[in-house]
Amino acid sequence: MALTPDWHLERPCDAVLSVTATAPEQIARLMRARGWSEPEARARLGAQRTDQEFARAADVVLENHGTPEALIEAARAALRRLLEARRNAAGPQPAPKAARLP
Repeated sequence: MALTPDWHLERPCDAVLSVTATAPEQIARLMRARGWSEPEARARLGAQRTDQEFARAADVVLENHGTPEALIEAARAALRRLLEARRNAAGPQPAPKAARLP
């Protein structure tokens, strides 16, 4: 959720992830996905928080420089790490009957 830090919605969350990309990648994606001109895309990005601001508010930062499939795998790996850290912090727990990652 892009506005999480502005709306303080991160407080009830177990973890906050930030997905970043370089400015040229963001501009190209906005132009391709939304049909915006380069000046329109730059103006929209200029009105938003920076990647650094989002990263400071995040527990995990995912760099989105590849394919959608690579980002999905990075997100799943981050989820696995967060779940493992949570289990380790909670101490020994009974084994779940079934567990499924998205």
